[in-house]
Amino acid sequence: MAYMKKRTRIFLSTLILATLAGVALAAYFSRRSEITTRSEKAREAFLRGEENLRRFYWNDAKLDFAEALENDPNFALALIGLAQLAGRQGELERAKNLIDRAHQLEDQVTQTEKYKIEMAFAGMNGNEDETERLGNEYLKNFPNDKWIVAHQASSIWRKGKTDEAVRLYQHLLEIAPNSADAYNQLGYIAAKSGEFARAEEYFKKYAFIASRQANPYDSLGELFLHTGRYDEAETSSRKALEIRPDFDTSTVNLALVRRKQGRTDEAFAILNESIPRFGDVSLARRARILLGVLNLEQGRWDEAERAFATLEKTSSEKKFAAIFEILQKTLKARVSLGKGNPGLAESETRDARIRFEELKTSGQKSDKIGKDEIDGIDGAIRGVEAEIAAARGDHSTAVSEFRKIEKAFKGLPFGEDGLSFIFLFRTRISVAESLVKLGRFGEARDELAKNLAIDPRDPFTLEARLRLGLEP
Repeated sequence: MAYMKKRTRIFLSTLILATLAGVALAAYFSRRSEITTRSEKAREAFLRGEENLRRFYWNDAKLDFAEALENDPNFALALIGLAQLAGRQGELERAKNLIDRAHQLEDQVTQTEKYKIEMAFAGMNGNEDETERLGNEYLKNFPNDKWIVAHQASSIWRKGKTDEAVRLYQHLLEIAPNSADAYNQLGYIAAKSGEFARAEEYFKKYAFIASRQANPYDSLGELFLHTGRYDEAETSSRKALEIRPDFDTSTVNLALVRRKQGRTDEAFAILNESIPRFGDVSLARRARILLGVLNLEQGRWDEAERAFATLEKTSSEKKFAAIFEILQKTLKARVSLGKGNPGLAESETRDARIRFEELKTSGQKSDKIGKDEIDGIDGAIRGVEAEIAAARGDHSTAVSEFRKIEKAFKGLPFGEDGLSFIFLFRTRISVAESLVKLGRFGEARDELAKNLAIDPRDPFTLEARLRLGLEP
């Protein structure tokens, strides 16, 4: 799923989804004594909601938290849970209102609940330093609290401190040996580092512990998809869908399997049939982009343009709408480039860059876009700028810009979405194409080898290798 559905960004404060990357939500780890509510029915509904968050059953969790609040309107943790889900759907104002309500209840809850509320409140106001301080204090005072151990592990990993994150996840397994969440996150840490065998081992432990849940098989399916094991990817994704027919990330994975297998018409059919019924707005948005990208790959320019046409309308939130307006401009520029009109593509890309600079400096602190979003948008714009440079014959500039994009990837993009892998692989193919134009054949061969080290069967890289005369 999103970045990370699997890594599970447990960062309570992060209510804004990263562009092309998506966001996953926290899995709560509450004990009965840490839940303040006046209603037993509310408590039971909340615990179901927690479990459904852990399983990534977003709609069920939403209904559970709403039921908890029906039975106890002043249930602070249920307000935070519902706020997370609202944030995930891009409903930022609603998320802020829910967190404000929870914040007003601080004097009625336990210390651990208070930490969670304060962290969410600080994040809502764009104060990541305060969120980090509170998280560190919470962990220091409650070192065996499973929720904060998982939260801090995710937060630390997001900052690139992999060894510290692994240590915390291992501590989580010491205090909760059957923590399915820990095995899932450790699997993604290994996969992002290129340790595919270790990742598979962790995911299989996850599947053993949570055999009746869809997500373990979705995680395995994603690993197999991006490492050239397409038949196994399909089997795992179908297993996830047998358990949970509405586990839509596995549906997207099936479309990506078909793309890798060269069965493009089937990939189109899967996406066209499934997107209208997706209950997850974030996933539906990414699937629309994927549909457009597949059309670009096939040279179906008008279909690609139609897929991208309503992208900025997928969120009513001002900031999200602006982000997707910029993204739409870059995608339309790719269509113009594909149609052989680099001048129009350059104009559209310039407009996107100007709008991006305006967005970075506008709004209140809580409304500003974060670093992940900045990096994502900048990479999308830079990619088109590099393609335009290559189209104009300026291959030195193209290579320089493409390599900046490649360098920006923090490990392999497992757990983000298939779009990130498509973008990374396409960037390396583009570098190789420009290097060949410059007569630097050895470097071009090495560039394609990076893709094949991950997926030895990737048809797009193999085609490029043959076309460019770079066969070993």
